Amino acid sequence: MIQSACGLDCYDACAIVASSGKLKGGEDRFTSRVLCSVLNRHIAKASRIMQPTIEGVEVTMEVALEALSSNSNPTSNLQIKNRIK
Repeated sequence: MIQSACGLDCYDACAIVASSGKLKGGEDRFTSRVLCSVLNRHIAKASRIMQPTIEGVEVTMEVALEALSSNSNPTSNLQIKNRIK
């Protein structure tokens, strides 16, 4: 479970909880464990990454996640670049 705050520019900064790939409202006095209609509308309209790319080349999700996790290691980045060529 990951706790965060809503990124929308509202006055109340509602709490958000991400668990099992789903978002729900936090247990604060504004949300009462429910996402507001504004955030639900933004989530419904948000585009999803269907095929990740690295430097314009389509890669599998596993390769993309590996690239993200090893971003601070130059040796790993070189190995990943060699895999996508």
